[in-house]
Amino acid sequence: MKQKIAMMAVMALFGSMGILVRHIALPAPELAMWRALIAVVTVAVYKLVTRQAIPWGRIKGEMLLMVIGGVALAGDWIFFFKSFQYTTISIATLTYYFAPTLVMVGSCFLLKEHPTVQRVVCFVAATLGLVLIIRVSGNTGPSTNLGIACALIAAVFYAVIVLVNKFVTRTSGIDRTLIEFAVALVVLVAYVGGTAGFQAGSLDLLGWVCLIILGLLYTGIAYCVYFICLDKMTGQEVAITSYFDPLVAVIVSVTLLGEPITGVQILGGAMILGFTLFNELRGT
Repeated sequence: MKQKIAMMAVMALFGSMGILVRHIALPAPELAMWRALIAVVTVAVYKLVTRQAIPWGRIKGEMLLMVIGGVALAGDWIFFFKSFQYTTISIATLTYYFAPTLVMVGSCFLLKEHPTVQRVVCFVAATLGLVLIIRVSGNTGPSTNLGIACALIAAVFYAVIVLVNKFVTRTSGIDRTLIEFAVALVVLVAYVGGTAGFQAGSLDLLGWVCLIILGLLYTGIAYCVYFICLDKMTGQEVAITSYFDPLVAVIVSVTLLGEPITGVQILGGAMILGFTLFNELRGT
C-alpha cells in the first residue's frame, strides 16, 4: 500500500508540473537543461548516500542504448516544455499521452510483437481521440496547433526512450536514470550554449525557486521514488497509477490556472487514456 501511495504522489507531482513551468521564464531548451542538471546531482547524491556504485563492467555493453535514450530524453523535455508555451497544460499533456500508443506500434516492428485485434482497436480509438483534440483545437488558432505538434514530437521521443530501454536488461532503473539524465545534460548544455545562450541570470526569485523545485523534487527525488516503487509493484498497479499524471494535469489546468478545455477535447483525451490503459491492463 505504501508503494502505491508513493507512486500516486509521484504521478500527481508530474501532473502538476505545469504550475512551476508557467513561472519559469526560460526558453524550453534551457529549462530542460537546468532540470537535467539538478536531477543528475540529486540522483548522484542519492547513490553516494546509499553507497550504490555503478557496475560499469556489467553495463558497458548497454551504454550505446542508454546514450540514445539520453539524447531522446533531451528532445522529449525540450518539446514537452515548448508545448506549454503554445497551448494549455491539459491539451499538451493529453496529447503527450499518445506516446504509449506509439510504443505499441513501435513494438510491433522492433520487438516483433504480434498486432492483435485488441491492439489495433486500441490504436484506432486512441488516434480518433487525438483527432478530436486536434480538430477542436484547430479552431483556436495556429499557436495551439503548434503546441499540439510539440507535444506529439515529445511523445515520439518518449516512445523512443521506452523502446530503447526495453533492450537495456542488465542495468538497474536508478543507474539507467542517472546515465540517461547525464547524457541529456551534455546534449542540452551543448545545444543551449550553441544557440540562444544561457539566460538564467534574468530569472527573478520566484523563477529560481520554481526551477530548483522542478529539478530537485519533481525530477531527482520523484524519479528515485518512482524506481524504488517500480520494483515492488505489479505491472497492472503501475499502469493504473500512471494515469494520475494526466488527470491531475487537467484538474490543475482548468481549476488553478483557469485554462479552457471543451467537452469534445475531454472526450478525445478520455479516448486516448482509456483505450491505452485498457490495452496495458489486458496485456499485463
